[in-house]
Amino acid sequence: MTYALSAYVLCILGLHDQKKDGTPDMMVYIHATKKGFGMIGHIDFSIDHKVYSYGNYDYHSFQMMEAIGDGVMFIFDEALYLPFCIEHEKNTIFAFGL
Repeated sequence: MTYALSAYVLCILGLHDQKKDGTPDMMVYIHATKKGFGMIGHIDFSIDHKVYSYGNYDYHSFQMMEAIGDGVMFIFDEALYLPFCIEHEKNTIFAFGL
């Protein structure tokens, strides 16, 4: 169902052509959790195996029960960051290649 919807949307937008070599130029990671603010989700992207993430990571600036804070940009090694998010943060990650 998800694939059919995605294919339909891509066709409507005229973006239905796919790369033939199968190697994406960029990966998009959508994080989700069962509880807390992670239910809203979070998106990172990676290029050349470096993950770029912008978010509320400054614990000293948290306000409103950690919902608001200073934004911080991180760049991580993809091979280390994804296992950390899955194992330590308990995130479910949906990955899409572009």
